[in-house]
Amino acid sequence: MKRWGFIALAIWRNFPNGRRLRIGGCVIARQRPGTAKGIMFMSLEDETGIVNAIFTPDLLQKNRVLLISERFLMIEGFSRIRIM
Repeated sequence: MKRWGFIALAIWRNFPNGRRLRIGGCVIARQRPGTAKGIMFMSLEDETGIVNAIFTPDLLQKNRVLLISERFLMIEGFSRIRIM
């Protein structure tokens, strides 16, 4: 996966906000709470860790079948670190 430009989930937090990343892994959770206004939350896991991804309603509509049905996904997007 490294050869294709994937970032290990254990180190994605080391990248600054706004950096374009490519991550991949096994989908371990999907959530679409009724109070989230159409946003979908997804947790991915690889051999190094877990990451949470957020999909806006427009992106979810474009990729609905893929995001709801696939067990393994590759996601490209921008990093946004939020410490809780």
